[in-house]
Amino acid sequence: MEKLVVSLIKLTVALSLLLAFIVVQPTHGISWADKLVPFQVIFDALRRKKSSAAVAGSGTNVVRRGRVVGGISLVGAGFGRTGTTSIERALNRLGYKIYDNAAMFEHKHDGQWAEAAGDWKLRGNLTGIESLLSEIERLGYTATLDMPMNLFAAAFAEL
Repeated sequence: MEKLVVSLIKLTVALSLLLAFIVVQPTHGISWADKLVPFQVIFDALRRKKSSAAVAGSGTNVVRRGRVVGGISLVGAGFGRTGTTSIERALNRLGYKIYDNAAMFEHKHDGQWAEAAGDWKLRGNLTGIESLLSEIERLGYTATLDMPMNLFAAAFAEL
């Protein structure tokens, strides 16, 4: 069942990327599609991550009392309105705790994400993003979908 969900997530991301290439118009010479990193690249990069804010699918997650625990093991980097709510429901049934834009506002992380984005884009500094990932894991989240995480796909590949 879990393999099916991961396959569905990959399909959703692939369709999102295709849609981005077809629909998204360039702004200032750069399209949003040019900023996207394919899901597999993100997943592979996260698997190799070595810092304490392990965002990885490293096989260290376990299921306890019907919940997946052990850090973030799945990053859904697709666009919103592409089935992320359905995927979230499926992942919840599998025991994942999902971090998305609702969780971001619930924990009042929106200002921190904005600051981390500025540090990353203007200074190439990833410490704000790493700090937020550590906080998200401390709160027990094991997967991410939609915003804000999909906006930081390229940063995750750099970690």
